[in-house]
Amino acid sequence: MKHNQQFKAAFEATFIKVVYSKTQIVCKNVFNAHSEYLQRKDVKFSIWKEMSKYLKTSSKKVHDFYHNTWSKQFYDDIAPYRQQIKYEVLKTSSYDTIQELVNVVHNKLTLRYPSVNLHYQTLYQLVYYINNNRRLFVQSKYENELECFAFSTLEQFDQMGEF
Repeated sequence: MKHNQQFKAAFEATFIKVVYSKTQIVCKNVFNAHSEYLQRKDVKFSIWKEMSKYLKTSSKKVHDFYHNTWSKQFYDDIAPYRQQIKYEVLKTSSYDTIQELVNVVHNKLTLRYPSVNLHYQTLYQLVYYINNNRRLFVQSKYENELECFAFSTLEQFDQMGEF
């Protein structure tokens, strides 16, 4: 779903308005409104339905836009951590659900990089993709010399207790 700047602006104005209506706290910008949204469960209740009325679209579209596009601006880029995430997924074999695997990887990244704040849904999607293509990644693990070096370096750090 492609959203233009006009929709984004309308979404942001509506988000601030709805957060205010639920909290009675004046948010000067989207960052403040987003922080209030994350901190208060009462704000999350029926927010998408209320926003969809103002935006004249479905609550599912508003929800999906928030989670898959708009909210990513408040998080760090996942790209610099892809190799580490791939390494953690491939070395973790004992888990019952994909959610458990994502939590294991997320916890390890949080310990290693305490100041990094990754978008959870993006992390979930990447972990899910790597896990579902595990055989492909393991088979091609050493085909690329650069990737081989990265993996051996990560394995050495892991053995030294750096992870």
